[in-house]
Amino acid sequence: MIFCFTRKSCSETAKALAEWWKTSTPRDRYWDAPTSHISVEDRGLQSMSSFMVHPRDTLTPPDTVTAGVAVHHAGLDQQDRSAVERAYLAGDLSVICCTSTLAVGVNLPCHMVIIKNTVSYEAGGLKEYSDLEIMQMIGRAGRPQFDTSALAVIMTKMQQVKHYEQLLDGQERLESW
Repeated sequence: MIFCFTRKSCSETAKALAEWWKTSTPRDRYWDAPTSHISVEDRGLQSMSSFMVHPRDTLTPPDTVTAGVAVHHAGLDQQDRSAVERAYLAGDLSVICCTSTLAVGVNLPCHMVIIKNTVSYEAGGLKEYSDLEIMQMIGRAGRPQFDTSALAVIMTKMQQVKHYEQLLDGQERLESW
């Protein structure tokens, strides 16, 4: 699961991963192709040869689902978000490029979480995610009933590294408002 801070970043990341997967030899790929057809309505999630503009002006990448990669964000309709969730749980999708909203209220455990940036776009500017939001995203990885280990990668500015190391080591106090 790769958490991106914008819908466009989700789409661009999914497209790059799908392109890498398709140009890699099967031996070099980190995940297998889907074993069954994944039915989605959004044309960007289906096989296509060029970018489409989503009705809400969100770019969605072409042909990512056939490479086992999908996007999940509020710009997709509920049916497509549900289809992505079901396909992921069934093992037909290996990578979901999503916004932070997937971390709350959706039970999708995974082995590896990548947080591509620790800021979000709010009220016309960038804002650092709260510690609780970061922990919610990281909490997708390594659920005891599904996995014996997990990996979390946080990509952030150098001046924030120590803060996140302390947070993950339990040295920072986590408070909910």
